[in-house]
Amino acid sequence: MIENMTEAGQAKAMIFMDFSNVFLHAKKKLGKRADALDLSRLLTVSRNVVQSHYFSSEDPGNPGQVKYHDHLRRKGLIVHTYDLVFREQRLFCPTCGKEAETMCWACGTVLTPPPHKSKKIDISFAVTIQQLSQSFDEALLVTGDSDFVPLLKLLRETLGRKVIIAAFREAISYEMRINSDEIIELDSRVGEFCH
Repeated sequence: MIENMTEAGQAKAMIFMDFSNVFLHAKKKLGKRADALDLSRLLTVSRNVVQSHYFSSEDPGNPGQVKYHDHLRRKGLIVHTYDLVFREQRLFCPTCGKEAETMCWACGTVLTPPPHKSKKIDISFAVTIQQLSQSFDEALLVTGDSDFVPLLKLLRETLGRKVIIAAFREAISYEMRINSDEIIELDSRVGEFCH
């Protein structure tokens, strides 16, 4: 049961952006730069958004990224950043457990997998939403990641909250589609938050 309606009867909404997915899709597939502030403004239209949360990794060695996150904070977004950690990828044999090498079958060159980037965002994203769930009626989640399906079920089935997913069409998993109340496909709105 939703209890957070404002005096005017409009539901309170909060935006939660897993921004790296949107940013990377816009960059790699469209050759554009997505802006979190513009996306937040787009999602706020015709909704009573009381808070907008932005989650992203941050490379401390990238002053431009640090400056951008500070800009978002000054403009009113609640910014959650986590250091981007690079871990060396290593392969282990599933039978004996020993470290293994990958070799090119054509030329015999030993290949080393690229380092893994750990963002540490998913747990914080889910925990923050759950912690704030008594303060909103609608959760606008900017993600298509099916890892969040248990969170969606908790919000909708247990807590009675409306869940809206906003993401690029191809990034929205089937499980996310069937476990949300509304889908906002960002593909047709690119010009409003990408430059």
